[in-house]
Amino acid sequence: MKKNTGKPGLPLHATGRLFIIGGKAKRCLTKFVKLAGGKAAHILVIPYASSIPVEVCQDLDKDLRKKGVTSITFAVAGQPLVIDDNITGIYMTGGDQSDLIARLGEDGAGTLRRFYSNGGLIGGTSAGAAAVGFDIITGGMDDKLLREGKLTVGKGLGLLANIIVDTHFLTRARFNRLLAACQLFPGALGIGLDEDTGLLIEGDTMTVFGAGHVWFFKGGTAVKPSAKKAARMRSDFLYSVLEASVSVLSAGEVYAPAR
Repeated sequence: MKKNTGKPGLPLHATGRLFIIGGKAKRCLTKFVKLAGGKAAHILVIPYASSIPVEVCQDLDKDLRKKGVTSITFAVAGQPLVIDDNITGIYMTGGDQSDLIARLGEDGAGTLRRFYSNGGLIGGTSAGAAAVGFDIITGGMDDKLLREGKLTVGKGLGLLANIIVDTHFLTRARFNRLLAACQLFPGALGIGLDEDTGLLIEGDTMTVFGAGHVWFFKGGTAVKPSAKKAARMRSDFLYSVLEASVSVLSAGEVYAPAR
Protein backbone atom coordinates (compact mmCIF):
# COMPACT_ATOMS: atom_id res chain seq x y z
CA MET A 1 0.00 0.00 0.00
CA LYS A 2 1.34 3.42 -0.95
CA LYS A 3 1.75 5.92 1.85
CA ASN A 4 -0.18 9.16 1.83
CA THR A 5 2.32 11.77 0.70
CA GLY A 6 0.10 14.58 1.92
CA LYS A 7 -0.19 16.05 -1.59
CA PRO A 8 -3.79 16.72 -2.63
CA GLY A 9 -5.04 14.83 -5.64
CA LEU A 10 -2.73 11.82 -5.34
CA PRO A 11 -4.43 8.44 -5.69
CA LEU A 12 -3.62 6.01 -2.90
CA HIS A 13 -2.79 2.28 -3.07
CA ALA A 14 -2.90 2.13 -6.87
CA THR A 15 -1.18 -1.24 -6.86
CA GLY A 16 -2.88 -2.75 -9.90
CA ARG A 17 -3.98 -1.16 -13.15
CA LEU A 18 -7.25 0.70 -13.45
CA PHE A 19 -8.78 1.65 -16.82
CA ILE A 20 -11.86 3.83 -16.40
CA ILE A 21 -13.99 4.92 -19.37
CA GLY A 22 -16.59 7.68 -19.64
CA GLY A 23 -19.25 5.56 -21.38
CA LYS A 24 -20.05 4.33 -24.92
CA ALA A 25 -16.73 2.50 -25.14
CA LYS A 26 -15.54 1.69 -28.66
CA ARG A 27 -11.89 2.64 -29.08
CA CYS A 28 -11.46 2.24 -25.35
CA LEU A 29 -12.82 -1.31 -25.34
CA THR A 30 -10.12 -2.19 -27.89
CA LYS A 31 -7.52 -0.66 -25.56
CA PHE A 32 -8.88 -2.60 -22.58
CA VAL A 33 -8.61 -5.87 -24.50
CA LYS A 34 -5.01 -5.06 -25.38
CA LEU A 35 -4.21 -4.30 -21.73
CA ALA A 36 -5.82 -7.59 -20.70
CA GLY A 37 -3.65 -9.64 -23.08
CA GLY A 38 -5.33 -9.38 -26.48
CA LYS A 39 -6.38 -12.74 -27.91
CA ALA A 40 -4.87 -14.45 -24.86
CA ALA A 41 -7.07 -12.42 -22.49
CA HIS A 42 -9.50 -14.06 -20.07
CA ILE A 43 -12.01 -11.38 -19.12
CA LEU A 44 -14.50 -11.45 -16.27
CA VAL A 45 -17.49 -9.19 -16.96
CA ILE A 46 -19.48 -7.74 -14.04
CA PRO A 47 -22.83 -6.43 -15.36
CA TYR A 48 -24.36 -5.63 -11.96
CA ALA A 49 -24.87 -1.92 -12.70
CA SER A 50 -27.20 -2.68 -15.61
CA SER A 51 -30.97 -3.08 -15.38
CA ILE A 52 -30.78 -5.36 -18.48
CA PRO A 53 -27.71 -7.49 -17.68
CA VAL A 54 -28.56 -10.32 -20.10
CA GLU A 55 -28.76 -7.98 -23.10
CA VAL A 56 -25.65 -6.09 -22.01
CA CYS A 57 -23.69 -9.32 -21.65
CA GLN A 58 -24.83 -10.58 -25.05
CA ASP A 59 -23.74 -7.36 -26.77
CA LEU A 60 -20.43 -7.23 -24.93
CA ASP A 61 -19.75 -10.88 -25.70
CA LYS A 62 -20.13 -10.14 -29.41
CA ASP A 63 -17.89 -7.07 -29.21
CA LEU A 64 -15.15 -8.88 -27.29
CA ARG A 65 -15.19 -11.87 -29.65
CA LYS A 66 -14.86 -9.53 -32.64
CA LYS A 67 -11.67 -8.31 -30.99
CA GLY A 68 -10.34 -11.86 -30.75
CA VAL A 69 -11.18 -12.64 -27.11
CA THR A 70 -12.52 -16.18 -26.68
CA SER A 71 -12.27 -16.62 -22.90
CA ILE A 72 -15.08 -14.58 -21.35
CA THR A 73 -16.81 -15.19 -18.03
CA PHE A 74 -19.94 -13.36 -16.82
CA ALA A 75 -20.60 -12.78 -13.11
CA VAL A 76 -24.16 -13.45 -11.95
CA ALA A 77 -25.77 -11.17 -9.36
CA GLY A 78 -26.81 -13.02 -6.22
CA GLN A 79 -23.93 -15.47 -6.46
CA PRO A 80 -20.55 -15.00 -4.74
CA LEU A 81 -18.06 -13.15 -6.90
CA VAL A 82 -15.25 -15.55 -7.80
CA ILE A 83 -12.12 -14.38 -9.62
CA ASP A 84 -10.21 -17.38 -10.98
CA ASP A 85 -6.42 -17.30 -11.18
CA ASN A 86 -6.54 -17.20 -14.98
CA ILE A 87 -8.50 -13.93 -15.14
CA THR A 88 -6.38 -11.26 -16.85
CA GLY A 89 -8.89 -8.41 -16.67
CA ILE A 90 -12.21 -7.48 -15.07
CA TYR A 91 -14.69 -5.25 -16.89
CA MET A 92 -17.59 -3.51 -15.11
CA THR A 93 -20.42 -2.35 -17.37
CA GLY A 94 -22.52 0.79 -17.29
CA GLY A 95 -25.87 1.37 -15.64
CA ASP A 96 -26.32 2.66 -12.09
CA GLN A 97 -23.30 2.78 -9.80
CA SER A 98 -25.47 2.42 -6.71
CA ASP A 99 -26.86 -0.86 -8.08
CA LEU A 100 -23.33 -2.07 -8.82
CA ILE A 101 -22.25 -1.39 -5.23
CA ALA A 102 -25.37 -2.94 -3.74
CA ARG A 103 -25.23 -6.13 -5.83
CA LEU A 104 -21.53 -6.65 -5.19
CA GLY A 105 -21.95 -6.19 -1.46
CA GLU A 106 -18.97 -5.84 0.84
CA ASP A 107 -17.81 -9.40 0.10
CA GLY A 108 -17.75 -8.78 -3.65
CA ALA A 109 -16.11 -5.39 -3.27
CA GLY A 110 -13.48 -6.95 -1.03
CA THR A 111 -12.81 -9.61 -3.65
CA LEU A 112 -12.27 -6.87 -6.25
CA ARG A 113 -9.94 -4.96 -3.94
CA ARG A 114 -7.83 -8.06 -3.33
CA PHE A 115 -7.55 -8.74 -7.07
CA TYR A 116 -6.52 -5.13 -7.63
CA SER A 117 -4.05 -5.04 -4.73
CA ASN A 118 -2.38 -8.14 -6.20
CA GLY A 119 -1.68 -6.26 -9.43
CA GLY A 120 -4.85 -7.08 -11.37
CA LEU A 121 -6.39 -5.04 -14.19
CA ILE A 122 -9.86 -3.62 -13.59
CA GLY A 123 -11.76 -1.69 -16.25
CA GLY A 124 -15.09 0.04 -16.00
CA THR A 125 -17.29 2.13 -18.24
CA SER A 126 -19.87 4.73 -17.16
CA ALA A 127 -21.23 3.44 -13.82
CA GLY A 128 -18.37 0.93 -13.70
CA ALA A 129 -15.95 3.85 -13.78
CA ALA A 130 -17.90 6.13 -11.44
CA ALA A 131 -17.88 3.48 -8.70
CA VAL A 132 -14.12 3.04 -8.22
CA GLY A 133 -13.43 5.61 -5.50
CA PHE A 134 -14.06 5.51 -1.77
CA ASP A 135 -16.60 8.29 -2.28
CA ILE A 136 -18.76 8.43 -5.41
CA ILE A 137 -21.36 10.61 -7.10
CA THR A 138 -24.73 8.87 -7.22
CA GLY A 139 -26.88 11.59 -8.82
CA GLY A 140 -28.47 14.96 -8.33
CA MET A 141 -28.04 18.47 -9.73
CA ASP A 142 -30.47 17.85 -12.58
CA ASP A 143 -30.58 21.58 -13.40
CA LYS A 144 -26.74 21.58 -13.45
CA LEU A 145 -26.54 24.57 -11.09
CA LEU A 146 -24.45 24.79 -7.93
CA ARG A 147 -27.28 24.51 -5.41
CA GLU A 148 -26.91 23.65 -1.76
CA GLY A 149 -27.75 20.05 -0.95
CA LYS A 150 -28.56 18.93 -4.49
CA LEU A 151 -25.60 16.63 -5.15
CA THR A 152 -26.08 13.06 -3.92
CA VAL A 153 -23.08 10.92 -3.01
CA GLY A 154 -22.36 7.52 -1.53
CA LYS A 155 -19.66 5.01 -0.72
CA GLY A 156 -17.88 3.28 -3.60
CA LEU A 157 -15.67 0.26 -4.18
CA GLY A 158 -12.65 1.82 -2.49
CA LEU A 159 -10.15 0.85 -5.18
CA LEU A 160 -8.56 4.31 -5.02
CA ALA A 161 -8.63 7.02 -2.39
CA ASN A 162 -8.43 10.77 -3.03
CA ILE A 163 -10.35 10.65 -6.32
CA ILE A 164 -13.96 11.14 -7.33
CA VAL A 165 -15.09 10.27 -10.86
CA ASP A 166 -17.89 11.47 -13.13
CA THR A 167 -18.68 10.14 -16.61
CA HIS A 168 -20.40 11.21 -19.88
CA PHE A 169 -18.75 14.44 -18.87
CA LEU A 170 -18.97 16.76 -21.88
CA THR A 171 -22.14 15.27 -23.37
CA ARG A 172 -24.12 15.69 -20.15
CA ALA A 173 -22.43 18.95 -19.06
CA ARG A 174 -21.38 17.68 -15.64
CA PHE A 175 -18.78 20.36 -14.90
CA ASN A 176 -20.63 21.86 -11.93
CA ARG A 177 -21.50 18.41 -10.59
CA LEU A 178 -17.86 17.40 -10.33
CA LEU A 179 -16.93 20.83 -9.00
CA ALA A 180 -19.53 20.41 -6.25
CA ALA A 181 -18.15 16.97 -5.40
CA CYS A 182 -14.68 18.44 -4.98
CA GLN A 183 -16.12 20.83 -2.39
CA LEU A 184 -17.69 17.97 -0.44
CA PHE A 185 -14.40 16.02 -0.46
CA PRO A 186 -11.58 18.57 -0.07
CA GLY A 187 -8.23 17.32 -1.33
CA ALA A 188 -9.81 14.84 -3.74
CA LEU A 189 -8.88 14.90 -7.41
CA GLY A 190 -12.02 15.19 -9.53
CA ILE A 191 -11.83 13.18 -12.77
CA GLY A 192 -14.33 13.86 -15.55
CA LEU A 193 -14.37 11.35 -18.41
CA ASP A 194 -15.81 12.11 -21.83
CA GLU A 195 -17.57 9.32 -23.71
CA ASP A 196 -15.30 6.70 -25.33
CA THR A 197 -12.41 8.26 -23.44
CA GLY A 198 -10.39 6.30 -20.91
CA LEU A 199 -7.83 6.92 -18.21
CA LEU A 200 -5.24 4.29 -17.38
CA ILE A 201 -4.08 4.66 -13.77
CA GLU A 202 -0.82 2.94 -12.91
CA GLY A 203 0.70 3.99 -9.61
CA ASP A 204 0.56 7.79 -9.55
CA THR A 205 0.63 8.14 -13.36
CA MET A 206 -2.55 8.63 -15.38
CA THR A 207 -2.56 8.29 -19.18
CA VAL A 208 -5.43 9.38 -21.42
CA PHE A 209 -6.78 7.27 -24.31
CA GLY A 210 -9.71 7.47 -26.70
CA ALA A 211 -11.85 9.96 -28.56
CA GLY A 212 -12.33 12.90 -26.19
CA HIS A 213 -10.87 14.54 -23.11
CA VAL A 214 -10.30 13.77 -19.47
CA TRP A 215 -10.88 16.69 -17.10
CA PHE A 216 -9.00 17.03 -13.81
CA PHE A 217 -10.44 19.30 -11.10
CA LYS A 218 -8.56 20.33 -7.97
CA GLY A 219 -9.23 22.64 -5.06
CA GLY A 220 -11.57 25.58 -5.00
CA THR A 221 -13.41 27.24 -2.15
CA ALA A 222 -17.19 27.22 -1.88
CA VAL A 223 -18.62 30.67 -1.12
CA LYS A 224 -21.97 30.53 0.66
CA PRO A 225 -24.13 33.09 2.48
CA SER A 226 -23.88 33.51 6.21
CA ALA A 227 -26.08 31.28 8.33
CA LYS A 228 -28.33 34.26 9.12
CA LYS A 229 -28.78 35.12 5.46
CA ALA A 230 -29.17 31.48 4.42
CA ALA A 231 -32.04 31.10 6.89
CA ARG A 232 -34.01 33.67 4.85
CA MET A 233 -33.27 31.94 1.54
CA ARG A 234 -34.49 28.78 -0.14
CA SER A 235 -32.86 25.68 1.31
CA ASP A 236 -31.34 24.91 -2.10
CA PHE A 237 -29.75 28.34 -2.57
CA LEU A 238 -27.10 28.91 -5.22
CA TYR A 239 -23.47 29.15 -4.14
CA SER A 240 -20.18 29.98 -5.84
CA VAL A 241 -16.77 28.31 -6.09
CA LEU A 242 -13.57 30.32 -6.28
CA GLU A 243 -10.06 29.44 -7.45
CA ALA A 244 -10.54 25.84 -8.55
CA SER A 245 -8.00 24.54 -11.06
CA VAL A 246 -8.86 22.54 -14.18
CA SER A 247 -6.62 20.57 -16.54
CA VAL A 248 -8.04 19.11 -19.77
CA LEU A 249 -6.03 16.33 -21.44
CA SER A 250 -6.49 14.46 -24.71
CA ALA A 251 -5.26 11.08 -25.90
CA GLY A 252 -1.59 10.38 -25.24
CA GLU A 253 -1.23 13.00 -22.51
CA VAL A 254 -0.07 11.97 -19.04
CA TYR A 255 -1.28 13.51 -15.79
CA ALA A 256 1.22 12.83 -13.03
CA PRO A 257 0.41 15.00 -9.99
CA ALA A 258 3.29 13.52 -7.99
CA ARG A 259 5.84 15.18 -10.26
